[in-house]
Amino acid sequence: MNCLAQLGFRVIAALDYDKAGSGADDSFTAAQGVADEVVRLPLGFAIERALLHGIPGSVLRQVMGTLNGTWHLNLQELGRPDDEKLRSASVKALKGKSGLHAEYVELLPLAAPPPVIVALLATIADLAGGTRKGPLTLEP
Repeated sequence: MNCLAQLGFRVIAALDYDKAGSGADDSFTAAQGVADEVVRLPLGFAIERALLHGIPGSVLRQVMGTLNGTWHLNLQELGRPDDEKLRSASVKALKGKSGLHAEYVELLPLAAPPPVIVALLATIADLAGGTRKGPLTLEP
């Protein structure tokens, strides 16, 4: 029994799943050896994509516009009509400025939560409560 379990903690690991392959599989397997339960994002999703996926273009423009103004992200796509290009540039901006995840989430309106993140948090709650068992890989 690990020391966290002895203290009454239940460890839930949540992993990115950027791309399939041995690295992702090795991490998934390794996490199962040290956590009580493991869940990973859908294939092709890192946390940045999960935070941006499913957010309406108008909301994305507002939030990323605020971050762009504050953090000088140089998001040229804000003035263009293509939401997917803005989403792609925003993923890169969040990855490049690794401290902006919390600021991004704080700016999101409560009415527009990222659906993959909502599913991840619900799954973590289910795993922690014992109503589901892992290891699990989410679907987009």
